[in-house]
Amino acid sequence: DKTARYTLSLPMALGAIFAKADALTIQGLEKIGERMGILFQIEDDLLGLYGEKEIIGKDPGSDIRENKLTLYKVLLNSLPESEIITKTQTLFGNPNITSSQISEVINTLEKLGIIENINSIKSELKSQIHALIKELNLSAQQEEFLKRL
Repeated sequence: DKTARYTLSLPMALGAIFAKADALTIQGLEKIGERMGILFQIEDDLLGLYGEKEIIGKDPGSDIRENKLTLYKVLLNSLPESEIITKTQTLFGNPNITSSQISEVINTLEKLGIIENINSIKSELKSQIHALIKELNLSAQQEEFLKRL
């Protein structure tokens, strides 16, 4: 994911290079940053569904309205064709989608287990990040910083 690479992975690796870290630490931080960036993007997609406009700075459901490529859209499109899936897919990219239609999309994503699947993916990414952190030769303080990040 481009966002993950530019926002976290490369800056973390660059920081490690400037700190004169060894090659394994640099590679490890790059992997951690990539997973953190993906996790960030997934969380951003979910906030776009469930967040409040005052907090997220955009209308909830705007990613649906704008037909953005989100994980929930990819997972929806990967399911076998059915009437409910086809109906839901037609709502993506509709500039005039109503808030009740957005709620309908969210309910469908929940009923189909897509949101549950996304939460499992998030948990797996967090586990991978923690495992990668443990592989690095870091102080307890540095480990804790990365885990909080």
